[in-house]
Amino acid sequence: MKIYSYISALLIAAIASFSSCSQEEDVNVTNGGNFSNDLQITVSDSGYFDMTPGTRAIEKGYATEFTKGDEIGIFGVDDNGIVENINNRRCVMTADGNWKIDGEQIKYNGAEFKQIKFYAYYPYNVSVKFNATQDDPFAEYISEWTLGNDQSGEEYTKYDLMTSSSSAVVDNRFKGEINFKMQHCMALAVLELPNLVYNFINSDVTIDDYELPITNASFKLNNEEVVPYYQEATSTYRFLVKPGEEMKIEGTYTGVREMTYTATATLNAGTAKVYTVSDTNKKEYTLSIGDYYCADGSIVSKEVEDKDIPNNVIGIVCYIGNPQPSITHMQSGNTENNDALRRDYSNCRHGLVLALNNTLDNTNKFSSWRTVGEAYCDWFSKDEEWMGKFVDCNTGNNSATKDKWVEQYPAFMGYNNTMLLTMCYEGKGQPTMCDDAYKQITSYRDNVSVPANTTPWYLPSIACLEQVAKNLSAVNSSLGKVEAATQLESVEASANFGFYWSSTLRNGYTQWVHAMNGGSYNKVNSYGSTAAGYFRLMLAF
Repeated sequence: MKIYSYISALLIAAIASFSSCSQEEDVNVTNGGNFSNDLQITVSDSGYFDMTPGTRAIEKGYATEFTKGDEIGIFGVDDNGIVENINNRRCVMTADGNWKIDGEQIKYNGAEFKQIKFYAYYPYNVSVKFNATQDDPFAEYISEWTLGNDQSGEEYTKYDLMTSSSSAVVDNRFKGEINFKMQHCMALAVLELPNLVYNFINSDVTIDDYELPITNASFKLNNEEVVPYYQEATSTYRFLVKPGEEMKIEGTYTGVREMTYTATATLNAGTAKVYTVSDTNKKEYTLSIGDYYCADGSIVSKEVEDKDIPNNVIGIVCYIGNPQPSITHMQSGNTENNDALRRDYSNCRHGLVLALNNTLDNTNKFSSWRTVGEAYCDWFSKDEEWMGKFVDCNTGNNSATKDKWVEQYPAFMGYNNTMLLTMCYEGKGQPTMCDDAYKQITSYRDNVSVPANTTPWYLPSIACLEQVAKNLSAVNSSLGKVEAATQLESVEASANFGFYWSSTLRNGYTQWVHAMNGGSYNKVNSYGSTAAGYFRLMLAF
């Protein structure tokens, strides 16, 4: 027997009033440049009235953003009924943000247009029902509107029925302009599920709670299984529902344990309400080097049986604790201002993850650059925007410690260094200083996705690789249990091939590298025939 804990999302009525902060997306309609007298149409989305308790505004985030290829239909009605050449005219949004009417042009005539009321609807349908004798010509069409059970992705907008009415502006300043402010005909229920929270109970290090969105939820709307629209930016699920009819959303999700939720309500057309499911449970967890890090951000213990290792593992935990340089090595000149990792990913304060594989199976050179005096990290010290916001990564800049990276850069500077490298290649410096490395990094990023709550993949600094080498046995043990993963190899000290490139420079064309059990040393980075290594990337979470 499966035991369920129960959470109810309570409905509390709220009064919403019109606000001027609606999301306006103004676009013009043309007829391939053939409109007479500059007839123009603008279309905007009024958004949804947010009925969530504590709000009295139009929610901007729920407004529809029209994109290339979207289609609206337009009607014109005068005292005689539907105007002959303005009868369900199809308008298509073009790449430049304008709307182009399909078919023959509509000529502007001020005297006639004063007598015409214009109507628009979205999305376009050749079989739309429109009754010009009713106060709302779209009333029957709206009442018969059917919502599908799959509202994910692009399916969502095709069910988001909107209508509008307007009159042409006939004064001299805005002559012939027709403004449509689209009103949503359906209602919107927004579901906010709780995060899964890891409470790390390590005894040797204090680690902040780690949160990630629930991704294994199921959904039912009015007793039928549905796929709602998921908005990644807000980690919420959207359900378009029929207005004026009681709806019930229910489902399950797995947090610390399996949970159920339900919400019932009757919403009016054009209104939205957020239902927040509260779950205060936390998953107590001891984070360990060698744990499996998954594509959804979840962490699985290295102690699980081989058959229980997930198939979405993307890396192995190789450091536990906050890796931000200004936290671990403030005494080495790392500050809140120049700590790129802390600045860009302040929530990545739980650990480091090593990728499952090298970027390629074979060894490669680092760059095409062969000048000692200049390096890919030099540009920021002369850049007004970025000056003081990074730490350089060239030990050669300090003659006293040029051969002692551990004294100059003891912190985990991989993200900092990779930002300097990629920004150099992308326009801040000479691309050949880091061309091969850049291509390896970006290719792996394109092929292996990471969760939203981590950094992108980056090239480890020499200190990062030293951390891996110190824990090589634990890391390789876990790598060996993941299908298609590649264990790290050790080579002899000063070996010319088979080492791992770091993102730390010795000078303009010499790189610090690591041979794992063979230790760290430096090699010329631009002669692949005499020295070539692997690229193994890392991320912070």
